[in-house]
Amino acid sequence: MAQTNQILRIYQLTNGYAYNSDSFFLVDFAKQWLKAKHTILDLGSGSGVVGLLCARHFGSAVSLLDINPLNAFLSNLNAQTNHIQAQIFHQDFLTSHATLSAIPTPKALQNAQSTHATQITQNPQTLQNPLITNTSNPFSSYPFDAFLTLHKSHKFDFIISNPPFYRTESVQSQNHLLAQSKNANSMPPEKWIPRTKRFLKPRGGIIFCYRPHDLESILSLLQEHKFNCETIRVVYPLLSREASLVLLFARLDSRTPLRILPPLITHNSSIQTDFSDEVKFIYATYRTHSIKVHSEDIVLPEALDIF
Repeated sequence: MAQTNQILRIYQLTNGYAYNSDSFFLVDFAKQWLKAKHTILDLGSGSGVVGLLCARHFGSAVSLLDINPLNAFLSNLNAQTNHIQAQIFHQDFLTSHATLSAIPTPKALQNAQSTHATQITQNPQTLQNPLITNTSNPFSSYPFDAFLTLHKSHKFDFIISNPPFYRTESVQSQNHLLAQSKNANSMPPEKWIPRTKRFLKPRGGIIFCYRPHDLESILSLLQEHKFNCETIRVVYPLLSREASLVLLFARLDSRTPLRILPPLITHNSSIQTDFSDEVKFIYATYRTHSIKVHSEDIVLPEALDIF
């Protein structure tokens, strides 16, 4: 049974991308599909807030993947801090040649842990990127490729993502951490959407958010790659304002007619704290406490330190 009454404590970077309301809206949108039996990959997990909230509230088995070693480190720390078992990947989703056969089930992870733990503890310098960290054993990290021979196939029911979706001209940050987390060029939808097919079970689905201006191209991409968009919900800051976010659920090889849900209106007025009743409920349900750390204060394991 998932424990939903505890506050999720999330370490995140002071000088990097911080989770915001989009993360909570995405998790709440996903609740209609995610069950305890489901396996989920949080793609571009950042500090891990989306995947860890899904694990906490829906009991789903989660894996967190991010290209940035600092984010992978914090995702692991946050899973440990909140006593959530998760599998953490420091991996470039777009360029890796590994398939999901490299991702272990919990039983296989235990077997691999007993096989490799002594070697890894004695010789941590031999670790090669990308890494997987099992949070049930927080002091050991395992080479991603070590699991290639353990499973012929293990894919996810769902991939959930709050991807970077700002255009280059709107993100001119000199901060590499911010730019990587916000600029669509670091994870273009025309690359990551088709690639998700390799990591999903038959009729698996992707749950994600994007900016409304790109909705037409996103729907076209989904259709091109055999995804059927089954559900859309549009987020508006006010009834009188343009949309600020689109939430989408698309499934492989589906013929389900598209549902467009009632809009999510976030505010009653222009006052920043004047939230709508639904948003108040979302914030009260998915409670988090942010703990800010600076990237310079993090000492990464040698194998993760790529800067």
